[in-house]
Amino acid sequence: MTLKSQQTVVHFVLTPEETALLNAGEYSIVASFNSERGSSKLSWKGNLSTASRIFLMDRQSAAAPAAACDMALNSSEYFHVLGREKEGIQALDDALKNAPPGTAWACMEKRASIAESTGDLAGARDLLCRAASEFRAWILTRKKETLTPSSVHFPAQEHCERLTALLKK
Repeated sequence: MTLKSQQTVVHFVLTPEETALLNAGEYSIVASFNSERGSSKLSWKGNLSTASRIFLMDRQSAAAPAAACDMALNSSEYFHVLGREKEGIQALDDALKNAPPGTAWACMEKRASIAESTGDLAGARDLLCRAASEFRAWILTRKKETLTPSSVHFPAQEHCERLTALLKK
């Protein structure tokens, strides 16, 4: 592989047929980089590796309304890697249409990022403000004993305020 910049991202995607053969459960994915052989004299030489854990759900668990956003985020990333952006956006939009309250703040934040990158600042602001509100409500139901509404911080709130101020100009 020849790198044309200081940073290169490599995506390895399993097809739906390949993932259908995997059982539900926890998996470790390890990526290794070895530049000891075949690199130029001026190149860095060495070995690096990193690992990540993923959790695969069975279809019934994945179909639960609360899991819809997680599935949509995964689908969005998958389609992004394949260069099929519209399908990724559609996966997020579908999840947002059917999401129970308090379950889709991460999808709203991702969709807002896409909206802002395409110039839809008002749409991005609306999604970020909703995401911040939903996140605050979600976290408070889980940490009632330690949090007050003023102690909850979520970056979407700052971005909501930034876009609100920008749109007022």
